[in-house]
Amino acid sequence: MGKDLGRIEQSPADDRTYRALELENGLQVLLIHDPTTDKASAAMSVGVGSLHDGDVEGLAHFCEHMLFLGTEKYPDEQAYSKYLNQNGGHSNAYTDMDHTCYFFSVLPGFLEGAVDRFAQFFISPLFTDSATAREMQAVDSENNKNLQNDAWRLHQIHCASAKPGHPLGRFRCGSLKTLLEDPQARGVDVRDCLLRFHASYYSSNICRLVVLGREPLDVQEGWVTRMYEGVPNLNISPPTVPDVPFTSAELGHWMTIVPVMDLRLLQLFWPLPPQRARYASAPTRYLSHLLGHEGAGSVLSYLKAKQWANELSAGGQFDQREWASLDISIDLTDEGVAHAREVVEVVYAYLRLLREAGPQRYVWEEMEQTAANSFRFLSKQQPMSYTSALSHRMHKYPPQHFISGPHLVREYDPVLIQETLDALRPCHMLVMVAAKACAGTADRREPWYGTHYSTRRLTPEELAAFDAAAPACLPP
Repeated sequence: MGKDLGRIEQSPADDRTYRALELENGLQVLLIHDPTTDKASAAMSVGVGSLHDGDVEGLAHFCEHMLFLGTEKYPDEQAYSKYLNQNGGHSNAYTDMDHTCYFFSVLPGFLEGAVDRFAQFFISPLFTDSATAREMQAVDSENNKNLQNDAWRLHQIHCASAKPGHPLGRFRCGSLKTLLEDPQARGVDVRDCLLRFHASYYSSNICRLVVLGREPLDVQEGWVTRMYEGVPNLNISPPTVPDVPFTSAELGHWMTIVPVMDLRLLQLFWPLPPQRARYASAPTRYLSHLLGHEGAGSVLSYLKAKQWANELSAGGQFDQREWASLDISIDLTDEGVAHAREVVEVVYAYLRLLREAGPQRYVWEEMEQTAANSFRFLSKQQPMSYTSALSHRMHKYPPQHFISGPHLVREYDPVLIQETLDALRPCHMLVMVAAKACAGTADRREPWYGTHYSTRRLTPEELAAFDAAAPACLPP
């Protein structure tokens, strides 16, 4: 049996029982007993993602696709999907920057068979020649359906603004061009790359497994011990990206983007040091709480009064092992697009007031109490959503906080709050404005999605204006 990882903090409203353990091969597992669940589920998150593609753009995503298509124990390419479909289930997967997550749901009485088939993904996938050629087409089709999606288009332009050569700026989704045409031109065998990628990174000690079912925890533990002990342990560290993607050369820029839809969006982005180790004090959460406030005296209330914006949200788009970010996204009106510079000045006026006032313990206590109340009455998630979220969370938090980690704030750290606030400077940001009205200035074309955009460095006058912004109508 596995090594017990200790008690897990859970919501008082949560009637499920949990057990966290580590198998002999280093695989960390979270077992969940829910005797009333209408669906059973499991998820596996592997600590490697699209930032680690290497020379073949889209390789991690392609590997994700290929794992579904037959294993040594279950060689039929449809064995896994047939079993789930015949037993009231379905499956999915996604590839993120630093992890890849696989997950499924099934009727409760069929969990054992599903977990067994699932285990083979990580032990003995076939990666056949025929499936390799065919699944390249599936990846290409997935890419094609995203080509007119503004979220994908804006994200690619944002990432492509990283410093030259950084993997963030590459085309990580993959297409026939990156998976077939370009490698062929270089004499590269993508199937060989795929086999090496899986053999190098799909190691049990950087995988995280979650199983949720009606079965008692002892039964579940017996299953996973027997079925997953064969996942190889290469005893590797999670792969890292050595450099930060944004330096002073890439920051301090203003970008305009022409969207497909009638979108009017302003985004502010500040890169930050890694935040995962700071989850107990969560300085970015403190600032997002204030920046995203919608009541009197807030940034949004001021922008609404000026008829420049309809909505505002603040948070972190990036939360990687090596870097993070704080981002503000503002849904502009037509007038707001015309006054985009003034909108940015309003944000900086508010930041200046926060900086001058300094961290406020009463704000943190209010945030802490709100978070505690929300966690106390936390409602159940749908099983497959829950297991997939937890498997990713297991990479980021210690075992006792696998569940509560992103929900609670535990420590007031004014030094970290001030340090983070001081990093939100004009010379350290990217501004992106997406609107049809930007068509007249768009002099560039992003190669993968065909998005028209422009980028320029902020002038010294603009930087000084943002730094000095302090409208009298914004309260401290």
